[in-house]
Amino acid sequence: MVRVVDRVDAVGFRVNATTDDDDPRPEPPAPPDADACCGSGCSPCVFDVYEDARERYLEMLRAWQERQTRRTPQRTSKRSTPASHF
Repeated sequence: MVRVVDRVDAVGFRVNATTDDDDPRPEPPAPPDADACCGSGCSPCVFDVYEDARERYLEMLRAWQERQTRRTPQRTSKRSTPASHF
């Protein structure tokens, strides 16, 4: 039986993983509400923090996609007869 587990990774992203999956797909950070900014010029602003988290997420996603590509076996053609034999 596969069980879904919610956890938070090292950079604070929530990751849904199955107990038999050793490399779960990262999930994007939740965007802040439109009124989350107080407008007083905080540094960093909640929107800046979100953009930083989003950039880290995109990097993590690209790395995950590359790992998945390497993990997926390439399909080979069952046809082994060269075309010149026809």
